[in-house]
Amino acid sequence: MHRIDLVEITGSLLILVAFVAGQARLLRGDSRTALSLNLVGSATLAVIALRQGSWGFLLLEGTWALVSAVSLTAVRPRSADRSEHHTPEETPVAGEKDLRKLLAGMSPQLNAGEYVFTVAPDGRIPAGVRPVVTVAEEEGLTLVLPKQDADRAGLAYDYVAGWITLRVHSALEAVGLTAVFAEALAQVGLSCNVVAGFHHDHLFVPYADAPQALAALKQLTH
Repeated sequence: MHRIDLVEITGSLLILVAFVAGQARLLRGDSRTALSLNLVGSATLAVIALRQGSWGFLLLEGTWALVSAVSLTAVRPRSADRSEHHTPEETPVAGEKDLRKLLAGMSPQLNAGEYVFTVAPDGRIPAGVRPVVTVAEEEGLTLVLPKQDADRAGLAYDYVAGWITLRVHSALEAVGLTAVFAEALAQVGLSCNVVAGFHHDHLFVPYADAPQALAALKQLTH
């Protein structure tokens, strides 16, 4: 095996590590670590493609490296992002209430993976299960969790969803945002299950239609 082969394998492994960690929800796709892995790995493969005259591969990896680099420059340190992180002594930053500003800054983001709705047996979350949403109802404890966790725990489900986060920090008392994006999705025939977090709204849409839902939401920001 030549040295160039080892370099090429290393670049490929960096990209694969970022991808696998994202699918396993160990890394966010827009985190500094994931973007850095993608940048270094794709840049390495782009240089090799240039040396070998593989123009299609160069276009692919070069674009991947460029997008990763641009995204990396836009990521703020988590300690500086007050809407994402604060100590117990700090007062949480107030969310936006103005509907026009909410729509303009909505920034919908499709999270990696498939998610399902199920009910926790005996009201207890099984070991190894990492729900992203829990709702205590009279009938039982609803869990929204990665499909792979549900499969591993043998939990029943029938609805498989994609998870879209509206990155704008919306105030809980904001009026009209939910109505606007629900109407936009209804116009293209898509259902939507909404969960409000303290900082962001989270939309669960049919998994196969998630890219279409994301496109419809992005149209609202123009």
